[in-house]
Amino acid sequence: IYRVRQNKYQKEIIALSRGELQEIINIKTDNEAWQRVIDVFVCNCFLGLRVSDLMTLDRGEFKKDSDGDFFYIKENIKTGITVNIPITEIPLRILQKYNFSLPTYASQYFNRELQKILKHYKLFEYPVTHIRKVQKESHNSTVLMRELITSHTCRKTFITLAVSNNIPLNVIMKASGHRQINTLTSYVQLVADKNEFKKLCS
Repeated sequence: IYRVRQNKYQKEIIALSRGELQEIINIKTDNEAWQRVIDVFVCNCFLGLRVSDLMTLDRGEFKKDSDGDFFYIKENIKTGITVNIPITEIPLRILQKYNFSLPTYASQYFNRELQKILKHYKLFEYPVTHIRKVQKESHNSTVLMRELITSHTCRKTFITLAVSNNIPLNVIMKASGHRQINTLTSYVQLVADKNEFKKLCS
């Protein structure tokens, strides 16, 4: 799990690795309500929408390009920038399941149910030091990692996975709706890829 510090009044941001996200994808449940929560969480880890934009998904457009690939196009509520998000196989499968209209939830309810799911399936049960920065002071406590995973984890996961897969920042910005690169990188932990560095000498 990637952990990134933010400035005053903000907690550490949690972003899942691809393997950790796969653990959630692999959950098998007969609880339909829980499955819907899992589907929304997983789908948005591949869309990277802010919670406010996810709740108004139907105000955007799903379009298919000349290659038959889907894109989601919508004006970002916070920035006013139009985002253009490629829809890859996993989120496309989920979106088709719900006829391109995902279930919507109040954040409190969604996060509470997500926590129940992670606890029930014993995911991310290990203790970590939780750092909350207020003004210039850091406040530390020990919590289970799963307790830090919320609806906001999706967007951070989307961006972090994109960066770790060497997608150019300007391309990520088109999908995430950020105006400035420094805003984007302020909460992205850049992951060094030794194979990419080896290419410099080949």
